[in-house]
Amino acid sequence: MSKNIELVAEKILQAYESRIPIDFIRNNHTLDENLAYDVQDQLILKKCKLFNEQIAGYKNKYD
Repeated sequence: MSKNIELVAEKILQAYESRIPIDFIRNNHTLDENLAYDVQDQLILKKCKLFNEQIAGYKNKYD
C-alpha cells in the first residue's frame, strides 16, 4: 500500500471522528480512480476495525 493511500485514509478518518471538515483531498493529493478506490478500501478497513462496523452494499473498484 502506498503512503499516500494510508495518509489520505487517515486524514478522512480523523475528520470523521472529530467532525471537523478538511480541505478537499484533490487540493493536496492527485488520485486517479483506482487510487481513490484504494483510499476508500483502506478507510473502510480502518472504520470496521476501529468502530467494529459491518459493511453492507459496498461497491469496490472490481464491481
